[in-house]
Amino acid sequence: MKRNISEAMFRLMDELDMFPETTMITVQRKDLELLVTEMFFKGDEWSNQACLGYMEKAAIENGVDEEIIRDIANYMKLTFDDTSVEEAAKYYRQSY
Repeated sequence: MKRNISEAMFRLMDELDMFPETTMITVQRKDLELLVTEMFFKGDEWSNQACLGYMEKAAIENGVDEEIIRDIANYMKLTFDDTSVEEAAKYYRQSY
Protein backbone atom coordinates (compact mmCIF):
# COMPACT_ATOMS: atom_id res chain seq x y z
CA MET A 1 0.00 0.00 0.00
CA LYS A 2 2.84 2.40 0.81
CA ARG A 3 4.15 2.02 -2.71
CA ASN A 4 0.74 2.91 -4.17
CA ILE A 5 0.65 6.11 -2.13
CA SER A 6 4.13 7.08 -3.37
CA GLU A 7 3.16 6.42 -6.97
CA ALA A 8 -0.05 8.41 -6.56
CA MET A 9 1.90 11.26 -4.97
CA PHE A 10 4.29 11.47 -7.90
CA ARG A 11 1.42 11.33 -10.41
CA LEU A 12 -0.32 14.12 -8.53
CA MET A 13 2.86 16.22 -8.48
CA ASP A 14 3.11 15.87 -12.26
CA GLU A 15 -0.45 17.17 -12.66
CA LEU A 16 -0.53 20.01 -10.12
CA ASP A 17 -1.02 22.63 -12.82
CA MET A 18 -4.54 21.34 -13.50
CA PHE A 19 -5.69 22.28 -9.96
CA PRO A 20 -6.84 25.77 -8.99
CA GLU A 21 -4.55 27.66 -6.61
CA THR A 22 -6.80 26.77 -3.65
CA THR A 23 -7.74 23.10 -3.67
CA MET A 24 -9.17 20.85 -0.96
CA ILE A 25 -8.50 17.13 -1.17
CA THR A 26 -10.15 14.51 1.06
CA VAL A 27 -8.18 11.42 2.09
CA GLN A 28 -8.64 8.68 4.62
CA ARG A 29 -6.75 9.18 7.89
CA LYS A 30 -4.69 6.00 7.45
CA ASP A 31 -3.53 7.18 4.01
CA LEU A 32 -2.64 10.59 5.40
CA GLU A 33 -0.66 9.00 8.25
CA LEU A 34 1.29 6.89 5.75
CA LEU A 35 1.96 9.93 3.60
CA VAL A 36 3.14 12.05 6.53
CA THR A 37 5.35 9.21 7.79
CA GLU A 38 6.87 8.80 4.34
CA MET A 39 7.49 12.52 4.03
CA PHE A 40 8.97 12.66 7.53
CA PHE A 41 11.54 9.95 6.78
CA LYS A 42 12.16 10.81 3.11
CA GLY A 43 15.85 11.42 2.55
CA ASP A 44 16.82 10.31 6.05
CA GLU A 45 18.69 7.05 5.91
CA TRP A 46 17.92 5.17 9.09
CA SER A 47 20.56 3.30 10.98
CA ASN A 48 20.87 2.28 14.60
CA GLN A 49 24.45 3.56 14.61
CA ALA A 50 23.37 7.01 13.43
CA CYS A 51 20.69 7.11 16.12
CA LEU A 52 23.22 6.18 18.79
CA GLY A 53 25.61 8.76 17.37
CA TYR A 54 23.00 11.53 17.69
CA MET A 55 22.33 10.55 21.29
CA GLU A 56 26.01 10.34 22.23
CA LYS A 57 26.89 13.63 20.53
CA ALA A 58 24.02 15.47 22.23
CA ALA A 59 24.84 13.92 25.60
CA ILE A 60 28.58 14.70 25.41
CA GLU A 61 27.93 18.28 24.24
CA ASN A 62 25.62 18.77 27.22
CA GLY A 63 27.95 17.34 29.84
CA VAL A 64 26.21 14.03 30.53
CA ASP A 65 28.38 11.58 32.48
CA GLU A 66 30.10 8.89 30.37
CA GLU A 67 28.62 6.03 32.44
CA ILE A 68 25.09 7.36 31.92
CA ILE A 69 25.74 7.64 28.17
CA ARG A 70 26.86 3.98 28.07
CA ASP A 71 23.75 2.92 30.04
CA ILE A 72 21.43 4.81 27.69
CA ALA A 73 23.23 3.37 24.64
CA ASN A 74 22.74 -0.15 26.03
CA TYR A 75 19.03 0.50 26.71
CA MET A 76 18.64 1.83 23.17
CA LYS A 77 20.33 -1.23 21.67
CA LEU A 78 17.83 -3.46 23.47
CA THR A 79 14.96 -1.31 22.20
CA PHE A 80 16.21 -1.51 18.58
CA ASP A 81 15.60 -5.26 18.70
CA ASP A 82 11.91 -5.12 19.61
CA THR A 83 10.71 -1.77 18.22
CA SER A 84 10.25 -0.87 14.54
CA VAL A 85 11.30 2.50 13.15
CA GLU A 86 7.63 3.35 12.63
CA GLU A 87 6.77 2.44 16.24
CA ALA A 88 9.65 4.54 17.56
CA ALA A 89 8.62 7.53 15.43
CA LYS A 90 5.02 7.21 16.61
CA TYR A 91 6.20 7.02 20.22
CA TYR A 92 8.32 10.14 19.72
CA ARG A 93 5.47 12.09 18.08
CA GLN A 94 3.08 11.19 20.91
CA SER A 95 5.62 12.26 23.55
CA TYR A 96 5.53 15.92 22.51
